[in-house]
Amino acid sequence: MAAVYGVLYLCFTAYPIVFSQIRGWGPGLSGLAFCGIGIGAVLAIVLDPVNRRIYEMHRVDPSLGKRPPEARIACVCLAAVLTPLATLWFAWTCSPPKIHWIWPLLSGVPYGLGNTLIFLQGNVYLVDSYDVYAASAMAGNTVCRRYAFRHLPGYKRKEGGRKEREGRGQEKDICMMLTQLCPVFSEA
Repeated sequence: MAAVYGVLYLCFTAYPIVFSQIRGWGPGLSGLAFCGIGIGAVLAIVLDPVNRRIYEMHRVDPSLGKRPPEARIACVCLAAVLTPLATLWFAWTCSPPKIHWIWPLLSGVPYGLGNTLIFLQGNVYLVDSYDVYAASAMAGNTVCRRYAFRHLPGYKRKEGGRKEREGRGQEKDICMMLTQLCPVFSEA
């Protein structure tokens, strides 16, 4: 889920570049470009009853007394295909500006659908898998996702339009790892 989370945040950087700088839209109009992702997210929520039916088609495990947590992953397989295809679609249609503006905007619909399905069903899978330890599993997932996202390469624009890599200091990484070890050493 960390990779999908990171790509979502990279969309928050890419969309203004594509629609404001490349296509020349104003700030208000370029913000509407995110509607495609929003429509896809709403579509994922509307499709939740379908996901529940797919989940209920699986047999109840007699040893657990409930369906296996892996039964939730069926729609994530679809989302795992939709998300990279939508990202590729966006990349192919965002430039040059002679390509109609609707194509990169429409690529946000399958991206938002796949992204939301992965998050919703992935989190429900964690809750089903870890049962009474679900809160700890969700917290661990959040920490790992944030830590992995922090290491995505960051880029900023220089005045000449050239991209420059932002500095990611190793001392921050070392401090973060040491901070995470504090609870381990405090109980020893």
